[in-house]
Amino acid sequence: MVLDFLMHHDDAHRHFLPLSEWRYESPVSYWNPLYYGNIVIRLETVFILLACAYVSLRGPSTPMRVVALCTLLVYAGFIFFAFSLWG
Repeated sequence: MVLDFLMHHDDAHRHFLPLSEWRYESPVSYWNPLYYGNIVIRLETVFILLACAYVSLRGPSTPMRVVALCTLLVYAGFIFFAFSLWG
């Protein structure tokens, strides 16, 4: 919730609804490149890839390892697709 609170600029949520209509408009956006979204999305992608690789190698159970490996492969496939199409 804290990261969600800090990652919305134009599309800020009302986190304290119904107590308040106030919205915190962060200087950082998780998607909008005008507010560092291009940096945040890269950091998020690296974190997800590292976490999936770690869990797929050292996860506590086989089903969890399989899910992490599948997620890693899908994410890597999307990255390859994105770079080949937009790069």
